[in-house]
Amino acid sequence: NNNNNNNNNYKSINAMPNVRSYTALIHAYAKSTRTDRAEKARQILDDMIQLYQHKKQNKEQDLERLRPTVFTYTAVLRACFCHDEYNQQQQPQEQDQPNKDRVYQIAMKTWTELCRYDTAADGGGGESANPTNVCVEGPNNVAYLTMIKAIASCRPIYHEDTDNIISNIFKHCCQDGMVHINIIRQLQRCVSPKVFEDLVLSPMANIMNPPKRPPPQQQHKLCNQSVTDGVVVESKHLPSSWSCNVIRK
Repeated sequence: NNNNNNNNNYKSINAMPNVRSYTALIHAYAKSTRTDRAEKARQILDDMIQLYQHKKQNKEQDLERLRPTVFTYTAVLRACFCHDEYNQQQQPQEQDQPNKDRVYQIAMKTWTELCRYDTAADGGGGESANPTNVCVEGPNNVAYLTMIKAIASCRPIYHEDTDNIISNIFKHCCQDGMVHINIIRQLQRCVSPKVFEDLVLSPMANIMNPPKRPPPQQQHKLCNQSVTDGVVVESKHLPSSWSCNVIRK
């Protein structure tokens, strides 16, 4: 009988899923080769939100263990990559575009929710305007990088619409002080040179003056630098206001 009681206690206390186990499951889908991984990841997030809201409505005490975090949302965005290794030369195939469009919608929905995080729960006061705003923190630099990669993988690169979407994301990233050098690298791969110049090179002109251009034989060896058309952008070139809130490990 004691063994049965112990088993029941284990099931009731330790076997319930929490935000970490849900996020780990989303990561597993993101790393899989399933063509529906974005849909599966988003469904898990929706289930988490629904369960969290149910517990909140019933004023249950353990609701925080189910509240999605920025890491949960970022994992969903990772599941929206339409291929594992993004190649700037790879263009969406016509027969794959309907699926890419669905993935794009999932990414945008997830990103919108993350950016409109629950300021009430974060001490901002008042009630959330949208019941899906359960995350208490906005996007960090990893989330920004992941979102840019997701958009670039399911939209035609160097296309005006794609440039506009990514440009808006990057501008918010600058405002939030979340620009990491990896974001600059990714930006160079997926926006047109003119847009990259307007977004990055022109604002940093005084800092870089003039832009450093490495010898061609050294370009492939650069680790802490990002090279597009011979222009090198290093971490030290980033305005402090752009990267003041970057998570540094």
